[in-house]
Amino acid sequence: MKKIFTIKFLLIFIVILFSAACSNPKLNEDNIVQIGDLGIRKGVFERKFKMTNVYNDNEDFTPESLKSSLDKILLPDHLLIYEAYNLSFDKDPKVVMTMLEHNMNLLAANHPIHTENISIPKEDMEKFYEKKKILYDFEIIQHNSFYWADSIYRYMQAGNEIEMPDTKTNQVNYPRKIYFENSTYGNDVPVEVYDVILEMNENMISKPIYSGPVWTIVKLIKKKENKKLQEYDKMVSVIADQLQPVIKNEQIKKMTDDLTLKYNVQIENENLEKIYKCFNSKDGEGRFDRSKLSTSDLNDIVISTSNEDFNIDFLVFMLNRSQIFNKVDILTQKELEIVVKNISDMIVFYFDTLENEIDKIEIIQDKIQNKENRLLFTKYLNEEIIKKVVVTEEDAEKYWRDNRAKWPGEFENVKSSVIGQLRKELMYQRRDNLLEEFREDFTIQYNESALKELSDKFTEEKKTNKNKLPISKKI
Repeated sequence: MKKIFTIKFLLIFIVILFSAACSNPKLNEDNIVQIGDLGIRKGVFERKFKMTNVYNDNEDFTPESLKSSLDKILLPDHLLIYEAYNLSFDKDPKVVMTMLEHNMNLLAANHPIHTENISIPKEDMEKFYEKKKILYDFEIIQHNSFYWADSIYRYMQAGNEIEMPDTKTNQVNYPRKIYFENSTYGNDVPVEVYDVILEMNENMISKPIYSGPVWTIVKLIKKKENKKLQEYDKMVSVIADQLQPVIKNEQIKKMTDDLTLKYNVQIENENLEKIYKCFNSKDGEGRFDRSKLSTSDLNDIVISTSNEDFNIDFLVFMLNRSQIFNKVDILTQKELEIVVKNISDMIVFYFDTLENEIDKIEIIQDKIQNKENRLLFTKYLNEEIIKKVVVTEEDAEKYWRDNRAKWPGEFENVKSSVIGQLRKELMYQRRDNLLEEFREDFTIQYNESALKELSDKFTEEKKTNKNKLPISKKI
């Protein structure tokens, strides 16, 4: 019996050890500290630590001193963030959509096409130079809304002049008016506006031109020869600088078309119409109102692709976050179609960056993780601290009595200030109590080798900088 008992005890002990080992994820060597499976990268800590007075005011560093700084600088927030994950705050639909929007924007902006060098053919340079032989005097009228830009165009076509409002006036329907004199192709305004100007005669007025995010109307006043234009050879560098973004834009458009075909992007106009109908403007503030749509409507697909589909709920979220229509009081379907097409263009570049594993680049991963951490930290503070600290009038009055030296005067006169101060103190107290609790409950793993590596590195940096002789200024 004794042997059987001993064997059972050993088996139970082994199971407990195995369970403990499984519950603590292995320390990732890229992290300087890890709470459960949530890590703080060495690079993140290094960048933040170098911005502190601790780094600036000291010359010698040890693993212990770095650990102390780490505990003060980053660990408290990450303990709350880790608990936010435990509470599944990362699964909250608003957090999920915000992260998807952020990742799309971030990865699309980091697509290689934006950083690749462009070789500009000499023929294109010479054509661009030819367009600079004419000077233009013109005025542009810009508006955020196509409806009002089109109304202004028709008003001007009828021979009327646009009178600009007093500078103190802040009304959504007033346009912006700018006059340009002796301007050449490629200067001052986008080339898509100049491409229209090239085809215009004096005193002509253009239809609204979309030069995102505004609509532009051009009134051409005068064309004249550019007698001060320098020879081509002297203009090469200027032309190259001005032509670079134009060629880049053409390449992006070409790639957008190719990727749209590759991912089989389709925009469902019938469901786009539902988004259009839920637009609402109040006091000149344009928003898409989800409450005007049923649950089934919100689930309807607007942008379908071979990779993933995007429903009305997500598009409404994206459109309201972008604030493109924030100052539009009357929306046209044409505007909505343009913006949704721009979103679909961003989506295909997002897909392409995922295929090319741009999201695996360390600095990109850090930006993605930092964004989610900020969202979860803010949500945790709001849900678990701010909302859970309630101060009654009785609590405030007792606090006021106990601190009369701080609060002269009658309670009724200082009540709001007392409530605010007490609430603030209680929120800090709740946060500190939670942090103390989490430090006891959560497994915190420090990367001792990384702490040693960084402490040696920082000490050597300070030593090297100290030994550098100042460079004397030459007179």
